[in-house]
Amino acid sequence: MFVMMKDINFKYNNSDSQLLNGFSLNIPEDKITCILGASGSGKSTILRLISGLEKPKKGFIKYKGQVIVGQNTFIPPEKRGVGMVFQDYALFPHMNLAENILFGVKETGRKKKKKLNQLLELIDLKDLKERYPHQISGGQQQRVALARALAIDPALILLDEPFSNLDANLKSTIRNDLKKILKKAGVTTVFVSHDKDDALDLADNLVVLKDGKIVTQGPAETVKSDNSKYVKGLFS
Repeated sequence: MFVMMKDINFKYNNSDSQLLNGFSLNIPEDKITCILGASGSGKSTILRLISGLEKPKKGFIKYKGQVIVGQNTFIPPEKRGVGMVFQDYALFPHMNLAENILFGVKETGRKKKKKLNQLLELIDLKDLKERYPHQISGGQQQRVALARALAIDPALILLDEPFSNLDANLKSTIRNDLKKILKKAGVTTVFVSHDKDDALDLADNLVVLKDGKIVTQGPAETVKSDNSKYVKGLFS
């Protein structure tokens, strides 16, 4: 498996109870996987553990066959080759779109300029590169945040509730645009959401989470047809 989480125990310092207890999850390569669950189910924490923003109390995580978290191992976030898009996009307001995208890029000169042009073309914002985040729409901000995550050439992209800040009337179009960009980029993707429509429109693979435990997982259409009470409630 591309990402393997095994026997993970995790709790936040201000909590008395374990959020994840003996949690295990496999994520396939070259797919878009959605972790679907209610607020507080642990889905965003899973992304933070994979990216290295949080460290489990117990268990291990393998990424591309390498242990990145284990008993005596912790690879820092910047060395994992994982791109992260946060819920609020976390764009720098004092930087224009081009500067935001290139933040963290190590290439220089022509290579840097070529990469910028390729990413701007991928997200279809070439004519707006001199604008600042406050001068573009929420959907455009999302694309810029995605381009910035892709700029470090990651093998894995993580997206935390990518549609939560977007106008409901535009969500379907923006989901479709995002799927096209991710498929064209050819990068393995994991995103978390509480919205079944996000999952069904975008995901190849679906993981349903409840109270830090996996209820069911598999191809999106198979999971949608699951007859368990909780899953039927989600998709009704």
